[in-house]
Amino acid sequence: MGSAVGQVPEYTEMITAWVKEKARTPVLVKLTPNISDIRVVARAAKRGGADGLSAINTINSITGIDLDTFVPRPNVDGKSSHGGYCGPAVKPIALNMVQQVAGRCRGESAAQRNRRHFGLARCSGILLLGCSNVQVCTAVMHYGYRIVEDMADGLANWMRDKGFATIADFQGKSLRNVQEWKHLNLNYKIVARIHEEKCIGCELCYTACWMARTSAFVSIALGGTTVSI
Repeated sequence: MGSAVGQVPEYTEMITAWVKEKARTPVLVKLTPNISDIRVVARAAKRGGADGLSAINTINSITGIDLDTFVPRPNVDGKSSHGGYCGPAVKPIALNMVQQVAGRCRGESAAQRNRRHFGLARCSGILLLGCSNVQVCTAVMHYGYRIVEDMADGLANWMRDKGFATIADFQGKSLRNVQEWKHLNLNYKIVARIHEEKCIGCELCYTACWMARTSAFVSIALGGTTVSI
Protein backbone atom coordinates (compact mmCIF):
# COMPACT_ATOMS: atom_id res chain seq x y z
CA MET A 1 0.00 0.00 0.00
CA GLY A 2 2.76 2.44 0.93
CA SER A 3 4.65 1.78 -2.28
CA ALA A 4 1.51 2.21 -4.39
CA VAL A 5 0.62 5.51 -2.70
CA GLY A 6 4.20 6.69 -2.90
CA GLN A 7 4.21 6.31 -6.67
CA VAL A 8 1.44 8.87 -7.12
CA PRO A 9 2.48 12.41 -6.14
CA GLU A 10 -1.11 13.58 -5.74
CA TYR A 11 -1.86 10.82 -3.24
CA THR A 12 1.34 11.51 -1.34
CA GLU A 13 0.55 15.20 -1.00
CA MET A 14 -3.07 14.56 -0.02
CA ILE A 15 -2.35 11.93 2.64
CA THR A 16 0.52 13.96 4.08
CA ALA A 17 -1.81 16.94 4.45
CA TRP A 18 -4.42 14.75 6.18
CA VAL A 19 -1.86 13.53 8.69
CA LYS A 20 -0.54 17.03 9.33
CA GLU A 21 -4.03 18.23 10.21
CA LYS A 22 -4.13 15.94 13.24
CA ALA A 23 -0.50 15.22 14.10
CA ARG A 24 1.08 16.88 17.11
CA THR A 25 4.52 15.47 16.39
CA PRO A 26 6.81 15.93 13.37
CA VAL A 27 5.63 14.05 10.29
CA LEU A 28 8.33 12.24 8.33
CA VAL A 29 7.33 10.79 4.97
CA LYS A 30 9.24 7.68 3.93
CA LEU A 31 9.82 7.69 0.17
CA THR A 32 9.62 4.57 -1.96
CA PRO A 33 12.54 3.86 -4.33
CA ASN A 34 10.19 2.02 -6.69
CA ILE A 35 9.66 5.07 -8.87
CA SER A 36 11.38 6.60 -11.86
CA ASP A 37 12.04 10.00 -10.24
CA ILE A 38 12.00 10.16 -6.44
CA ARG A 39 12.22 13.96 -6.51
CA VAL A 40 8.65 14.29 -7.79
CA VAL A 41 7.19 12.52 -4.77
CA ALA A 42 9.59 14.30 -2.41
CA ARG A 43 8.30 17.66 -3.60
CA ALA A 44 4.70 16.43 -3.24
CA ALA A 45 5.30 15.38 0.36
CA LYS A 46 6.78 18.75 1.15
CA ARG A 47 3.82 20.52 -0.43
CA GLY A 48 1.62 18.46 1.86
CA GLY A 49 3.49 19.87 4.84
CA ALA A 50 5.93 17.08 5.69
CA ASP A 51 8.43 18.04 8.37
CA GLY A 52 11.02 15.71 6.94
CA LEU A 53 11.71 13.07 4.33
CA SER A 54 12.98 9.56 4.88
CA ALA A 55 14.72 7.70 2.08
CA ILE A 56 14.64 4.99 1.12
CA ASN A 57 12.16 2.21 1.72
CA THR A 58 12.84 -1.32 0.47
CA ILE A 59 13.13 -2.19 -3.22
CA ASN A 60 10.68 -4.49 -4.98
CA SER A 61 12.41 -7.76 -5.74
CA ILE A 62 12.14 -11.51 -6.21
CA THR A 63 14.85 -13.20 -4.19
CA GLY A 64 15.24 -16.34 -6.29
CA ILE A 65 13.60 -19.33 -7.93
CA ASP A 66 13.45 -22.88 -6.60
CA LEU A 67 14.74 -24.88 -9.58
CA ASP A 68 12.97 -28.05 -8.40
CA THR A 69 9.48 -26.61 -7.82
CA PHE A 70 9.76 -23.62 -10.21
CA VAL A 71 8.21 -21.43 -7.50
CA PRO A 72 9.92 -18.17 -6.55
CA ARG A 73 11.08 -17.88 -2.96
CA PRO A 74 9.52 -17.68 -0.44
CA ASN A 75 7.12 -20.50 -1.31
CA VAL A 76 3.72 -19.80 0.22
CA ASP A 77 1.46 -22.74 -0.56
CA GLY A 78 2.87 -23.05 -4.06
CA LYS A 79 2.82 -19.33 -4.88
CA SER A 80 5.02 -16.34 -4.22
CA SER A 81 5.17 -12.58 -4.65
CA HIS A 82 7.68 -9.77 -4.73
CA GLY A 83 9.27 -8.69 -1.50
CA GLY A 84 11.19 -5.74 -0.12
CA TYR A 85 14.95 -5.96 -0.72
CA CYS A 86 17.18 -4.34 1.87
CA GLY A 87 20.61 -4.72 3.42
CA PRO A 88 24.13 -3.57 2.44
CA ALA A 89 23.51 -3.97 -1.30
CA VAL A 90 20.87 -1.22 -1.12
CA LYS A 91 23.43 1.39 -0.02
CA PRO A 92 24.48 2.63 -3.52
CA ILE A 93 20.82 3.00 -4.53
CA ALA A 94 20.04 4.82 -1.31
CA LEU A 95 23.02 7.16 -1.78
CA ASN A 96 21.89 8.00 -5.31
CA MET A 97 18.32 8.79 -4.26
CA VAL A 98 19.42 10.74 -1.20
CA GLN A 99 21.58 12.88 -3.48
CA GLN A 100 18.68 13.36 -5.88
CA VAL A 101 16.41 14.62 -3.11
CA ALA A 102 18.94 16.67 -1.15
CA GLY A 103 20.64 18.08 -4.24
CA ARG A 104 17.56 19.05 -6.25
CA CYS A 105 14.86 19.85 -3.68
CA ARG A 106 16.71 22.35 -1.53
CA GLY A 107 15.18 25.73 -0.94
CA GLU A 108 11.61 24.53 -1.39
CA SER A 109 10.99 23.97 2.29
CA ALA A 110 12.58 24.73 5.61
CA ALA A 111 11.68 21.27 6.85
CA GLN A 112 14.37 19.18 8.43
CA ARG A 113 15.61 16.52 6.06
CA ASN A 114 15.88 13.01 7.42
CA ARG A 115 17.01 10.11 5.26
CA ARG A 116 16.79 6.42 5.90
CA HIS A 117 19.58 4.03 5.07
CA PHE A 118 19.38 0.26 5.46
CA GLY A 119 22.36 -1.94 6.16
CA LEU A 120 25.65 -1.97 7.98
CA ALA A 121 27.75 0.86 6.55
CA ARG A 122 29.47 3.98 7.68
CA CYS A 123 26.86 6.66 8.08
CA SER A 124 29.24 9.47 7.14
CA GLY A 125 28.48 8.98 3.42
CA ILE A 126 24.77 9.48 4.00
CA LEU A 127 25.40 12.67 5.96
CA LEU A 128 27.87 13.97 3.38
CA LEU A 129 25.09 13.84 0.79
CA GLY A 130 22.86 16.14 2.82
CA CYS A 131 21.12 14.05 5.46
CA SER A 132 20.57 15.41 8.94
CA ASN A 133 20.50 11.99 10.58
CA VAL A 134 20.74 8.30 9.80
CA GLN A 135 18.47 5.41 10.74
CA VAL A 136 19.26 1.72 10.42
CA CYS A 137 16.98 -1.30 10.43
CA THR A 138 18.47 -4.40 8.80
CA ALA A 139 21.84 -4.01 10.54
CA VAL A 140 20.17 -3.94 13.95
CA MET A 141 18.13 -7.03 13.07
CA HIS A 142 21.32 -8.90 12.14
CA TYR A 143 23.81 -7.60 14.69
CA GLY A 144 21.73 -6.20 17.55
CA TYR A 145 21.53 -2.71 19.01
CA ARG A 146 25.25 -2.70 19.71
CA ILE A 147 25.82 -1.86 16.05
CA VAL A 148 24.46 1.64 16.74
CA GLU A 149 27.23 2.22 19.28
CA ASP A 150 29.81 0.96 16.79
CA MET A 151 28.50 3.33 14.10
CA ALA A 152 28.49 6.26 16.53
CA ASP A 153 32.06 5.50 17.63
CA GLY A 154 33.20 5.14 14.02
CA LEU A 155 31.60 8.43 13.05
CA ALA A 156 33.10 10.21 16.07
CA ASN A 157 36.59 8.90 15.25
CA TRP A 158 36.25 9.94 11.60
CA MET A 159 35.05 13.41 12.59
CA ARG A 160 37.96 13.77 14.98
CA ASP A 161 40.45 12.78 12.25
CA LYS A 162 38.90 15.28 9.83
CA GLY A 163 38.66 18.09 12.37
CA PHE A 164 34.86 18.30 12.36
CA ALA A 165 33.20 19.34 15.62
CA THR A 166 29.57 18.90 14.59
CA ILE A 167 27.62 17.10 11.88
CA ALA A 168 26.69 20.47 10.43
CA ASP A 169 30.38 21.02 9.63
CA PHE A 170 30.27 18.40 6.88
CA GLN A 171 26.57 17.80 6.18
CA GLY A 172 26.03 17.98 2.42
CA LYS A 173 29.73 18.55 1.75
CA SER A 174 29.78 16.00 -1.10
CA LEU A 175 26.75 17.36 -2.95
CA ARG A 176 28.82 19.86 -4.91
CA ASN A 177 30.99 17.03 -6.22
CA VAL A 178 28.13 15.19 -7.90
CA GLN A 179 27.32 16.21 -11.47
CA GLU A 180 25.58 14.77 -14.47
CA TRP A 181 27.99 12.60 -16.43
CA LYS A 182 27.87 14.90 -19.44
CA HIS A 183 29.49 17.64 -17.34
CA LEU A 184 32.43 15.47 -16.30
CA ASN A 185 35.85 15.84 -17.88
CA LEU A 186 35.64 12.97 -20.34
CA ASN A 187 39.30 13.44 -21.26
CA TYR A 188 40.42 12.70 -17.71
CA LYS A 189 42.44 9.50 -17.54
CA ILE A 190 42.97 7.19 -14.61
CA VAL A 191 45.80 4.71 -14.85
CA ALA A 192 45.49 1.57 -12.76
CA ARG A 193 48.43 0.50 -10.65
CA ILE A 194 49.39 -3.14 -10.37
CA HIS A 195 50.54 -4.48 -7.00
CA GLU A 196 53.06 -6.96 -8.37
CA GLU A 197 53.53 -8.61 -4.99
CA LYS A 198 49.82 -9.48 -4.90
CA CYS A 199 49.48 -10.53 -8.54
CA ILE A 200 48.54 -14.21 -9.01
CA GLY A 201 48.53 -14.11 -12.81
CA CYS A 202 44.78 -14.59 -13.21
CA GLU A 203 44.72 -12.07 -16.10
CA LEU A 204 41.36 -10.64 -15.00
CA CYS A 205 42.75 -7.11 -15.16
CA TYR A 206 43.87 -7.71 -18.74
CA THR A 207 40.48 -9.16 -19.68
CA ALA A 208 38.57 -6.28 -18.11
CA CYS A 209 40.79 -3.72 -19.79
CA TRP A 210 40.53 -5.40 -23.18
CA MET A 211 36.76 -5.80 -22.99
CA ALA A 212 36.31 -2.16 -22.01
CA ARG A 213 38.55 -1.03 -24.87
CA THR A 214 40.44 1.32 -22.59
CA SER A 215 44.09 2.16 -22.18
CA ALA A 216 44.15 1.76 -18.43
CA PHE A 217 47.32 -0.32 -18.53
CA VAL A 218 50.33 0.60 -20.61
CA SER A 219 51.83 -2.81 -19.99
CA ILE A 220 51.13 -5.72 -17.68
CA ALA A 221 53.69 -8.26 -16.57
CA LEU A 222 52.07 -11.70 -16.33
CA GLY A 223 54.18 -14.72 -15.51
CA GLY A 224 57.28 -13.20 -16.98
CA THR A 225 55.51 -12.13 -20.19
CA THR A 226 54.77 -8.49 -20.85
CA VAL A 227 51.44 -7.83 -22.52
CA SER A 228 51.11 -4.35 -24.06
CA ILE A 229 47.75 -2.72 -24.67
